[in-house]
Amino acid sequence: MSREEIEQQIRDWEKEQKNVQTNERIRLFEKWTEDLFHLIPIKDQETFFQHIDQWLFHTHALLQNVPLGKHAVENVLQTGKIFNTDIRSVEDMKQLSIDQLTYIAKDQISSNRWISIIQGGLTGTGRISFVGLDLPLAILINLRLVYVIGSTFGYEMRKPYEMMIALKVFHAASLPKRLQSEAWASLQDELTLNHHGYMYEGDEHTTNVRSMHQPLRQIVKNLFLIRLRNKKTSRFPFIRVGVSAYLNDQLTYQVGEFTLRFYQKRFLTEERR
Repeated sequence: MSREEIEQQIRDWEKEQKNVQTNERIRLFEKWTEDLFHLIPIKDQETFFQHIDQWLFHTHALLQNVPLGKHAVENVLQTGKIFNTDIRSVEDMKQLSIDQLTYIAKDQISSNRWISIIQGGLTGTGRISFVGLDLPLAILINLRLVYVIGSTFGYEMRKPYEMMIALKVFHAASLPKRLQSEAWASLQDELTLNHHGYMYEGDEHTTNVRSMHQPLRQIVKNLFLIRLRNKKTSRFPFIRVGVSAYLNDQLTYQVGEFTLRFYQKRFLTEERR
């Protein structure tokens, strides 16, 4: 696939993001989510989101030092060496073409989708242990995917600047689709205004009320699964397993697609300079 074809794909995707239509039920759920948080005093909201930001930051940092993250990056580098034997580090990945990088990133998205399907399927069994771990595991799986795709395109996630950008990409990619166009524009401004140095100098807040849409959807899904487990459908657990696996897979697909487009565009923009 040529550079021009990928650029056209990005433009088409951006147009789709601007024209996303959401049905009334989903809009009502999103409005209910925001209204719920607006009942909480501003000071308490700020404290809550500060804790979430810190947790995400430490989780992302942890990925750099545990096998879950290290092995994924090592696999990316090994695949990169197939195209260029000089690849030794994450930043060396920028020596590859956009087509080669896209191929590697899509392979990572595919692998993570399978992980999400399995994890979602286990949650669908309705066991309390699996249901209780569903939300943190879904966050971990998708945060890891952002980390790996960013590394694939040659951005060293150990740098504070890249870590903050990755967290903001994760936040934007996890939003309801109708809100992603605005978040996408904000990310593009972020890259334009802030220097790509070692330290991050912009606004370090990554989560807000809108960030809660997806977690609450996961919680509602899990409550629904627990309820179904005690009904007649308990005789047919594959229904619960299938629904849960599908929903988790769709989330990972959404996060992967958004992240891929972001790092594709960033790579191509920087290549022109």
